[in-house]
Amino acid sequence: MMFLFAVTRLVFLAVMIVTVMEARTMYHEQQDEDTIDGKNFKRTLPNIQELTILDKISIINKGHQGKRLFEADIVLTDHDHVDTRNTGDVDGPSGNIVKRNAARSRQGLWQTRVVPYEIDPAISGGQSSILQDAINEFNTHSCLKWIPKRSEDKNWVKFVKGDGCFSSVGKKYWTEGFQVLSLGGGCYSKGTIQHEMLHASGFWHEQSRPDRNQYVEVLWENIEPNMAYNFNKYTHANIDMLNKPYDYDSIMHYGKYGFSINGKPTLQALGDRSRNIGQRNSLSPTDILELNALYDCKTKSGGWSDWSSYSPCDYSCYKYRQRFCTAEHRSNCPEANFYGIQTDMKRCPHEECNAPLDGHWGRWSSWGSCSTTCGEGSKTRTRICDDPVPKNGGKNCVGSNTEQRYCKVRSCGLGPDDCEFDNFCFWTQDKSDTNPHPWALNKGTTPSANTGPKGDHTSGSGSYIFIEASAPAATGNTARLLSKIFPATSGRCMSFWYSMYGGGMGDLNVYLKDPETGAMEKIWSKSGDQGQDWKNAEVTIKRAANYKVVFEAVRGVDFRSDIALDDVTFKDGSCAGLRPTIALPTTKVVPTTSPTKAPISPPADVCNFGTASGTLCTWINDPTNPKTPDNYYQFNWWTHVGPTPTSKTGPSSGHGGSGYYLYIETSSPFQQGMKGRLMSKQYKASSSMCFDFWYFMYGTSVDTLTVYMENSSGRTKLWTRDGNQGNDWFEAKIPLSSNTDFKVTEQDLTFIFYY
Repeated sequence: MMFLFAVTRLVFLAVMIVTVMEARTMYHEQQDEDTIDGKNFKRTLPNIQELTILDKISIINKGHQGKRLFEADIVLTDHDHVDTRNTGDVDGPSGNIVKRNAARSRQGLWQTRVVPYEIDPAISGGQSSILQDAINEFNTHSCLKWIPKRSEDKNWVKFVKGDGCFSSVGKKYWTEGFQVLSLGGGCYSKGTIQHEMLHASGFWHEQSRPDRNQYVEVLWENIEPNMAYNFNKYTHANIDMLNKPYDYDSIMHYGKYGFSINGKPTLQALGDRSRNIGQRNSLSPTDILELNALYDCKTKSGGWSDWSSYSPCDYSCYKYRQRFCTAEHRSNCPEANFYGIQTDMKRCPHEECNAPLDGHWGRWSSWGSCSTTCGEGSKTRTRICDDPVPKNGGKNCVGSNTEQRYCKVRSCGLGPDDCEFDNFCFWTQDKSDTNPHPWALNKGTTPSANTGPKGDHTSGSGSYIFIEASAPAATGNTARLLSKIFPATSGRCMSFWYSMYGGGMGDLNVYLKDPETGAMEKIWSKSGDQGQDWKNAEVTIKRAANYKVVFEAVRGVDFRSDIALDDVTFKDGSCAGLRPTIALPTTKVVPTTSPTKAPISPPADVCNFGTASGTLCTWINDPTNPKTPDNYYQFNWWTHVGPTPTSKTGPSSGHGGSGYYLYIETSSPFQQGMKGRLMSKQYKASSSMCFDFWYFMYGTSVDTLTVYMENSSGRTKLWTRDGNQGNDWFEAKIPLSSNTDFKVTEQDLTFIFYY
């Protein structure tokens, strides 16, 4: 059986606890690729729920490889001299090619606190409405106003329907005319638009602040080749942090998996690796504070802004500050330069210029080679206290300059037929395979979420082989791996490790094949989800003639069917004869007390949707849930913590006051009448089961929530609630009974459109 919740646009409903007995695997197809402008891009993120605005922008812009963008979405100009070294990320002098021209200089601001704009006619209909909503909300938060272009405006922003989501940073003050802010397919959400608007207003990305290493760790080893420069920091001299705290939740922050090569995090919060970083909704409170501080919103327009804070003392022991003229006519600010800026430079006092400067660690080096060529060893990496170097009596860096990690290149004592899949050894693909994906070498996780191993069997950092189950692979497709020809044997033990993790898992079969006739004999088989850990299998081979070993992976019902193999070894003798024997007791043990009743087992399937981070557990969104007009965003259920973004509806927190819950986001670009369905995995037939969940239906426009059960006999409505149920969580318990395997679905609902 399988459960499915469905609501249409407008209902902020959250399912908190789901308890079902006698769980089994689910059979339903789900797409795991992002489709943008007709192109498919494989996700390398482990969980779509963790996508931030920048993650989505990066996926979109990867589809347009011809455009060179900095940090995923920034168009550099000849006035932006940025650090593009893949060995960068240090403070101090590094040549004029790496100087950053950023927010400390006020020349790139829209000094009159007005950003004139025009919208390309190609942006129309629903997309134009979403864009206007984003602009209107932006204007409510700040004195910086985005206003339609007037004939007298010499500089303005032009929203165009280009190839991707991108903008330059700040005003192009050195030239007249428009500057492009591109919103292509997939870019039409409030958060994405406001992210690009902040770039055009003069903001770079949050995680590149000079002080970022005190708050987040960059995991350089997980970053795509030649993309490390996207994680370099800005310098204190060129960035004004506006006396605001580091903002993990900024709309300008990378997500945890930006530019990941292996699906592992590239950024994580120091001291709390599980903390979410970045977001996908709208400006954070600190984003708004920084915007208003940069544009000095506390002073009136028509004259000078307040002075900025002084820059750090430079190597000549000078510092500077700036202010900008907010008036339309520069005659109101006689000291202004051609660009409306006044700079005040002064020599630093001796005690300031020579103040103690504490040291901070620089970037870790790459990991060195393993200390052994076989068996367990260690590898080392180092770092230098140069970010910055301590001087003038400042404190040295705290901690060690070296770090060691376990490593294993290969096992010792491998035989000539053993393979740990650092390469394919003598194994080859079967040309008769029906799966369009071949067996492939891999490290780390597989590209798709909720399936495949976390890493190889031995160290987690080595190689293994796997078969990809994503589209265009279809249910029942096979992929076979063939060994070389082995001679006849009276007894040989083959050992191998396999991973079969995923709710749509298929089968793994092992055959012996006659190289002359092609006849095959099955000697081992496993079906369905076996959990996320690697499992070991041993098979005794007895054969009177030459043979080949065949591993066959059969694709299951959906993309969650990645099958992996590792460490195939052979030893002479039967497997049973190679195992150590265990002596059994010779006397029967008689209990001295009467038997006690076995404790009641906990529920077989429980999901609270996460505490430290959100998770769907084994639930999935129906892949047929409708998409937005730009064919990018799908009307799906999302994990969420805290209050929902819209006021006067939705819960303030998860059931019990904390933790994650599921809800449907109903804001634009989602439209009236959309239906979002959430489905369980399939459960085995039972005459006595209980489905227990908590729901929240609060708001004047809430209509109906319904739960259905589907089995071979059709669909049955189990439970329903109509209208506003009040500002509280409520529990529902539904007894279930079915003679066949079944699932629960929910659809055919109509709701009032809510703005």
